Amino acid sequence: MSSTDRISVEMRRWQWAIWSHEGPARVAQRAVAQVLFDYLVTSPDGRVFPSIETIAEKTALTEKTVGGHLDALVAAGWIARRLRERGGQGWRRYEYTLHFPKHIDPSTDDFLKRAERKRLDAIDEHRITEEWPPRDDAEAERRAAKGDYLGEEYLIDNFDTDRFPALDVRVFYRLADIRKSVATITKTWLNTNAGQLAQYKPGEQAILVEWIESNEKSSLPSHQACRAILKQRRAAA
Repeated sequence: MSSTDRISVEMRRWQWAIWSHEGPARVAQRAVAQVLFDYLVTSPDGRVFPSIETIAEKTALTEKTVGGHLDALVAAGWIARRLRERGGQGWRRYEYTLHFPKHIDPSTDDFLKRAERKRLDAIDEHRITEEWPPRDDAEAERRAAKGDYLGEEYLIDNFDTDRFPALDVRVFYRLADIRKSVATITKTWLNTNAGQLAQYKPGEQAILVEWIESNEKSSLPSHQACRAILKQRRAAA
């Protein structure tokens, strides 16, 4: 695993926030913050403690200026720091922790969420073009939703066939298709076109009716939700 893979979504969003319209007002403060982020990316244990001399060298600023920008970043809530020292060797250095200011919530900020989606879309498009298999269920689900057959194959191949017989795997695969059309089907459609439900297996009919009658069109079931539904119905059978 590369050091970049170890960086959490939240920390990536921190970097984007630094360089966004919500970031520090002064470009030099953003540059200092970027140096701290770069150290986080390459840190083997997630600890960040570059010296002021090092930050000054990387940003082409004086040490005094760097100190002032670090104070400003602390005051604004972008970073926290604590002094680390080894008395015997006379070694003293600040260790930094990256934070979001109170006015930015990384889980709800629209700009940061859009940036994350764009990042994932770019990664998916590259891996689809290269015909690389998905690395995990999350990537597989995104790619399957875009019509990538490798993403769909991954989801099927990684389904727990030991616990669920082949029939359930096929139903699960059908649910992935069914959920795409649920948004266009209403309760009225069910009442006036009940005969059309015959095209679905009995288990699929029950799940389809349940989704439609719940009227939660804005949150259609994901592949993971399909798995959960199948698990519940299998346990109750």
